[in-house]
Amino acid sequence: MNTAVITFSPPGLKVMQRISASMGVAQYLHQSVAAPPDVVAFERVADLTREIFRHYAGLVYVAPCGVVVRAIAPLLESKLHDPAVVCVDVGGRHSMSVLSGHEGGANDLAVRVANCTGAEAVISTTTEAVKDLIIGVGCRKGKSVADICNAIMEALARLHPARPARSAGALSCHRRCQGAGSRTSAGCRAA
Repeated sequence: MNTAVITFSPPGLKVMQRISASMGVAQYLHQSVAAPPDVVAFERVADLTREIFRHYAGLVYVAPCGVVVRAIAPLLESKLHDPAVVCVDVGGRHSMSVLSGHEGGANDLAVRVANCTGAEAVISTTTEAVKDLIIGVGCRKGKSVADICNAIMEALARLHPARPARSAGALSCHRRCQGAGSRTSAGCRAA
């Protein structure tokens, strides 16, 4: 995904650099902070957002959520056309899908950014929030969704032996994994 990361402060710069090292993104930093090479300086976030909003499939702001909302609000068209927008706090604790979660890919982008930074992905999309069970598991390169779901079902069966175990086929599972060493968000819903 063609992605830009925008931030305003030295702590935000550190988080942005962690994201850039893993994802190869365009980087924008407020002019009040000395910009390293390959980082574009900007003066006003609203002006920058207006300029780049349609040029990237994903925008990641390492900034307060209120600043992000005010910057993107005048530019919104529809979930079918708007870019994915993710907000990360400057402490790198939370990576929150803000706009175009499903259609634009912000939910997946929030997980990818969380994998890069060690943040917790925050996904508030209803279809994600109402799942019966969401399990974060580590993954190994080459493991299939079925292998992960089977491992989850075996672990649940050991925790609750009185309940009949369901097969992995009785689960609706998806996996987000960026390779060895990253976290996987495997969301499972009993069918």
